[in-house]
Amino acid sequence: MRKHQFSVGLLTEMDPAAHTSSSHEGTSRTLGLNRNRGEVVELRLRTDAYDGYRDYRTIRRTLCHELAHNVHGPHDRAFWDLCHQIEREVDAADWTSGGHTVGQDEFAPERGVEEDEVMDHGGWAGGEFVLGGGGGSSSSGSGGGRSNGGAEPLSRREILARAAEERIRNLEKANRSDEGGGSGETHEGSQS
Repeated sequence: MRKHQFSVGLLTEMDPAAHTSSSHEGTSRTLGLNRNRGEVVELRLRTDAYDGYRDYRTIRRTLCHELAHNVHGPHDRAFWDLCHQIEREVDAADWTSGGHTVGQDEFAPERGVEEDEVMDHGGWAGGEFVLGGGGGSSSSGSGGGRSNGGAEPLSRREILARAAEERIRNLEKANRSDEGGGSGETHEGSQS
């Protein structure tokens, strides 16, 4: 942001119910808005069902898109060039990725005009991602991934039940190791 001298007065979460419209062609979801060239930037962080968060990379790309609107309003060539430049800079600064280097130069693949047209269509639209759902994209809008051998996605109740069972197993394992070592500590659920 310093390099481009971007200024954002207020960065806030967009209500998932706002800026969603349905038609015979499907449901359109605006993932971000930039008002007055950065005075207010809104990002859609949560899924439409309020049961999880959207994929981090989608949110990050949406932020780059909205920052490009600080300089260029319409989605023209200059806008997309700046948007892709910001995305490359953010990717290069991401400490979680090892980056791709060829010799001493950094490499970020260029995207073509066709991809811009496919991605845009009047605004960003994305799938839903449910926390703990496996990270898979869901074009049907049902959210979540498959963590039970490729069958239907787990219900919220099943996920919570499995998490509770895992906590009980971990507690029992910790209690068994404490009985052998005699540390004298008490753990949740044990009586002393």
